Amino acid sequence: MEITKLSINSLKIRGKQTSVVVNPQDKVVTFEAAVIFNTSSSSLKLKPDILTIDGPGEYEIGGLKITGVRYEDSVTYTFIVDEVRIGLIDNKTLAKFHAKLPDVNVLVVMVTSEDDLSISTNVANSAVLYMGDKAEEVINKYIKEGVSKSNKYTVTKDKLPTEVQQILLV
Repeated sequence: MEITKLSINSLKIRGKQTSVVVNPQDKVVTFEAAVIFNTSSSSLKLKPDILTIDGPGEYEIGGLKITGVRYEDSVTYTFIVDEVRIGLIDNKTLAKFHAKLPDVNVLVVMVTSEDDLSISTNVANSAVLYMGDKAEEVINKYIKEGVSKSNKYTVTKDKLPTEVQQILLV
């Protein structure tokens, strides 16, 4: 399973059988499904054969399972890719609902506000990936150290780290 940053608010999650793009942008990228995590991508015109997910519900495509759950005015997503459980959430929702969130192996936090990120390591048991236009600023304010930088994260179920890694997707 691989998570690659495509732009400041867009990423690709690739498993052995399928790929999903979160917040697709103008770049031409091969994928089978698109998850619209924020409204800035909702006006993008995608091919009719691409499954577009933009709300709560349960979805499956090519062995990849996606669950969207609404928390007030936000939807969080959980992906199961090659037996790795991935959570996708914005930091406002994380700060407010962290106690209600399911445990995940990898948590992707879209940093869209200046809310504290330190709670994120309590939700993920292997890795936390930070991205978004305010990510570096908020990390420097609340976490300060122990965060590495990379443009992608690759892991398999049997190689999940036992200590939580924190990575800024650049």
